[in-house]
Parts: sequence; C-alpha cells; structure tokens
Amino acid sequence: MKNLGKIFEQNFRKSIPKSDKIYYYRLKDSASSYYGGNEQLRFSQNNIADAFMFYVGDYCTELLILEYKNHKGKSLPLNCIRENQLKEMIEANKNIGVIPMIIVFFVDVEKCYSLEIEYVDKFIQENNRKSIPIDYFEEYGIPIEVEKLRTNYRYNVEKWLNNF
Repeated sequence: MKNLGKIFEQNFRKSIPKSDKIYYYRLKDSASSYYGGNEQLRFSQNNIADAFMFYVGDYCTELLILEYKNHKGKSLPLNCIRENQLKEMIEANKNIGVIPMIIVFFVDVEKCYSLEIEYVDKFIQENNRKSIPIDYFEEYGIPIEVEKLRTNYRYNVEKWLNNF
C-alpha cells in the first residue's frame, strides 16, 4: 500500500502549472522514511522540508519552503512536525523573500490549507495544545481549492500562488 502522504505530495506537484515563473524541487527523502520512520539510522538526513518552490509573481519573487502533511481528523498533531524542521524553518523565515510553510490536506473534510511557519510558531507559543485545530488554519492559513478526481485530488496551485 502506498503512503497517503506521498500520494498527496505527488498530486500537489502534478497540480503545479507549467510555467517559466515556477521552479519546483522535491528534496530527497531520508533513509529513515523507508524504514518505518526510524530517525536513529546512522546516515539518516533530516531535511528542512519536502520541497522548494521558487515563484516569480506579478508583484513579488518568493522562495517557498514546503512541508506537506496529509491528515485525518480536524486537527494537525504537532508531533507531525519534526523539531529540526520547525527550528530550521523559523530561522529561514528571517530572510526576505523566503516563506516556509506547511501545507495540510485534511482528508476527512477534503480541505487544504497552507500555514506559514510563523503562525505555527505563534500557535505553539500561545497555546498549550498538542494539535493545531482546523479553525486555526481557516483563520490564519491560505485555503487551497481542492477538486476530487476519480481516485486522486487536484489542487488549484495557480490561484493559491496569487495570494503571495
């Protein structure tokens, strides 16, 4: 059985419009992802995120650092975000034109949002909860339109990018 998170990433990538204004690069998975998430492997690397997207818009040029999460339920458990990712993305956020974020597809309600890492950090600092509820994504995130195909999904990435 294929990993639903990997399917989400593939579907998102296929939804990116072909354009000379978008460069997308998917980082290689660490060896630990192939061995049941064992982070103790000797030569396991810990990437900052899943992918980079360089986007030249009408009013801006941005480097988006993307971490994908596919989750059931109406909240995203914070333990889904590795500590090194959070730390490195917060550090990257200090640079002009760099926007680290998580993109979450809530499978049960078929809704997708991007949430900039500064809002993830703000949530952690201001709340004593172990998960970020979907209403937080609705308030602080950017919705990404979802279209259900026969077995997969397509995401309106072009419309989403117009929010930057």
